[in-house]
Amino acid sequence: MSEPTRIYHHTADAWTVGQLRAALAGLPDHLPIALAVPEDGRPIPLRDTFDDDWVVTGTDFLVTKWGDERGEQIADHLTLIVDRPTGAWELDENEQLPEPR
Repeated sequence: MSEPTRIYHHTADAWTVGQLRAALAGLPDHLPIALAVPEDGRPIPLRDTFDDDWVVTGTDFLVTKWGDERGEQIADHLTLIVDRPTGAWELDENEQLPEPR
């Protein structure tokens, strides 16, 4: 007898174009943009080819805390934070539920 299907319900706070536009307001046109992708890619595994199944969930200027005379250094680029879109995914039989982010 097979185990019952386990479903993982994932909710992402996907930004709209308006939210992104507001976050970019006042930033210089030459400012580089980076992308922060979750390491494990859950609830959908990362694919090794083109992967467009992401939504923007925030922006940030990452800060490095050196712990010496350099103090804190704010990144010279804006980071877009992404996540998988809201949805329900079937877990493999040996797969654990993802940790909350």
